[in-house]
Amino acid sequence: MYRMTYQWIGSTVLAFIASILIGNYWNNWPVDLSALYFAAHFYQIGAHDLVYAPGGEMFWKHAPAEWQALAAAHGRPDALVPAFVYPPIWAKLLGPITQHVGFIAFSNIVLVLFVLSLVASISLSFAIGRRLVAENHGKMPSFLIWCVIGGYAAGFTSVGALSLQLLQPQIIVTFLLILMLFLLLSGNDILAGATLALAAAIKLMPAMLVIFLVMERRWSALAAFIAIGIMLGLGSVLVVGWPLHQALIDRLASLDSEILVSRLSIGVELVLYHLHQLWQGSVIWQINQPSMVDQPAVNAFLSRFVFVLGLLGVWLLTRVAPIITRMWTRFLGVYLLVVVSSPLAWLHYLLLPILMIPAIIGVWNKRWLHVLLIVIGALMSLPVFLWLVDVFWAGYVQVYLHFGLAVAFLLLSLRVATHRPADLIQGLR
Repeated sequence: MYRMTYQWIGSTVLAFIASILIGNYWNNWPVDLSALYFAAHFYQIGAHDLVYAPGGEMFWKHAPAEWQALAAAHGRPDALVPAFVYPPIWAKLLGPITQHVGFIAFSNIVLVLFVLSLVASISLSFAIGRRLVAENHGKMPSFLIWCVIGGYAAGFTSVGALSLQLLQPQIIVTFLLILMLFLLLSGNDILAGATLALAAAIKLMPAMLVIFLVMERRWSALAAFIAIGIMLGLGSVLVVGWPLHQALIDRLASLDSEILVSRLSIGVELVLYHLHQLWQGSVIWQINQPSMVDQPAVNAFLSRFVFVLGLLGVWLLTRVAPIITRMWTRFLGVYLLVVVSSPLAWLHYLLLPILMIPAIIGVWNKRWLHVLLIVIGALMSLPVFLWLVDVFWAGYVQVYLHFGLAVAFLLLSLRVATHRPADLIQGLR
């Protein structure tokens, strides 16, 4: 009776938060989505050389005149328009829409879809968390409390608010990855592998989660991922042609020798780069605008070393954990290690862990843990983020803060795997 009541109230709260988010960002100009729409427009009119940044670069400091003119045609001549960095199939598929639907109307449609994806992600993460807590003989927070926490995380933290402000496709990728874990826990390995393949077709980074499948020896899911991935890849080449795929590959290759310098970066490469600069006596803390800088060779080696060492640690610390705990921890652990080791380690990649990590309250119910999560929630709040943006010297302060939060999430998830409640230990004897 009480559980049903909490579910109804929780669903109502979630619907209320969703309506607020849609209202807040309705008729907004989402910067990241504009890159997808503009690239699709140029593909549709046959200007394929304008789909990606010119000169083989991944990004640009100033958008080409044709992109600026298109922004002006949609009423925003002063808009910031980033380069398109996604697989070219999406430019092909969305191309016809750009000829019939204006950018703002298109953005509103995508906004509704993304908010619904966030609602689904919150609900799925609750279902996963409930299994995790039950296996550890804990007490899961009510669905109402979970919806309040999830709604705050999705809409009012720096991670959630920026994702919605930009209409970052990472929102959809987050939903697909959480769905993949839910399907694996439910024994639907084929669908799980197919879901991961779809996520990797939107952004390439999720493909690295095959490491998680290998750790878990989920060979059916791995086979499904490979099969569906090959089908999607070949289909993309057949539909779009090879030149645009080669253009994307060339731009991705350039990232191996460069580091993204941005307030929104959470990557270990940038942290190592700044520490190296400090060691050499260059005390620079401000980041005026995002840029790409040459990466010292030692940084690339150290980043890969941290990644491999981290994976080894995740595997070793989870070997004897119960199955759901082991999978939950390995999923989050591998994901976070992939993210912080990525050349493009953006802040919005933390959307997935902030939706899933609250489940540890039910597993490990300690007062200091509640205080820690409240502090983390406050540090990730949008007001704190905006305040630091206005502090000119705090660029790297934000980098260290967000990187530290990613490390904290990793350590907390690993603690779940090594935590053994007394009644669980007694049951294993």
